[in-house]
Amino acid sequence: MEQDNSHIKLGKRVKKHKLFPNKWCQADTISPDEACLVILTGSGSTTDKQANSYARDTKVLIKDKNFPVYAAAYDKADRNFRQDREAVLARHNQANPRYPYIRKVKEEDKTYVPQYIRELYAATLAPRLRAENSNKAPLSLVAQRFNMMPVVTHCQGSTVLFQLEYLLLKDMTDLGYTNPQQDYLCHQIHSINISPVTPIGITKTTAFKFMTLRDETVLSVNTSETAYLTDRQLDDDKPIMNISLFRPTANETIFATDALYVEDKETPGLTSPAVEHSYAAYTDKEDAFRSISGDRMSMTFNLLLNRLVNHAIQNKKELTELPDIFKERPFNFIFKETMNNRYNFLKTEINRIRKHPETGVVFKKKER
Repeated sequence: MEQDNSHIKLGKRVKKHKLFPNKWCQADTISPDEACLVILTGSGSTTDKQANSYARDTKVLIKDKNFPVYAAAYDKADRNFRQDREAVLARHNQANPRYPYIRKVKEEDKTYVPQYIRELYAATLAPRLRAENSNKAPLSLVAQRFNMMPVVTHCQGSTVLFQLEYLLLKDMTDLGYTNPQQDYLCHQIHSINISPVTPIGITKTTAFKFMTLRDETVLSVNTSETAYLTDRQLDDDKPIMNISLFRPTANETIFATDALYVEDKETPGLTSPAVEHSYAAYTDKEDAFRSISGDRMSMTFNLLLNRLVNHAIQNKKELTELPDIFKERPFNFIFKETMNNRYNFLKTEINRIRKHPETGVVFKKKER
């Protein structure tokens, strides 16, 4: 396939200055030794203003106001982002054949990485793999650098991150990192994914995903997991799912709920798929229309964001791997709260993990 004409627009949230009246500074690259947050925005983010909006809404949630926040916007040129997403899903046989865009995906599209993602890789991950002589950097240094750069994505941004991982694995192979080293380094990349549209159970990075069952875009991923969630949403006999925890793999955690917003006759359309898909549903500190479970999802996102930021700051001094955060306060409380709504996916069988209310013994109940 010929090179496309798409490009990336990367910028940094800064203090107001006569040179930066909108608190936004364009950036060509990110220093490999800078601790920072990178936001990969949704497909609608095509201007600096829109990327800056993501950075502003996220930075206000971070307790350390000096922590650098970058965000990306996309000059997609003639690219169809929906078709690009379907191509990535098709690469791992998770595209939904009922969706029209999959019919336009050619075999070569499945492994193609658009130009704007290649540019983003060169500006973010590639420098962190390399020493000053451009050869591979020591394993511990790369791990430290990856821990210093957590990523937050929304919708299309999750597909972008998945493609970055695809480039990363190829790059590490070319540089001479062994397969076990590649797996280890991928685990040191931590991301929070809002309304993700990526294959489930495939990523090698450490991913925390947030989704709602009213979000048709997220449920377009064709797996037994999303089929189960869709069926549950349509089943009136099923109880309301508050916050549920899904762990397709040891490094992939999915937080899910029925709906982020409550039905409101005075505000029609509030629970529409578009609203449930929005990034603002998680970043708004106070939202009178959000459901109780929606508030819990937002709170969990906020806690996780600051935990990863603090972890990045800690890695500025020395390599510190992210521990099992569910053993920490307040995450252990969230983990316990989801005990009766926790699922493991094994092929097409759903195993629901339950805890006996009196004995505390964990057992599994099969559900269709």
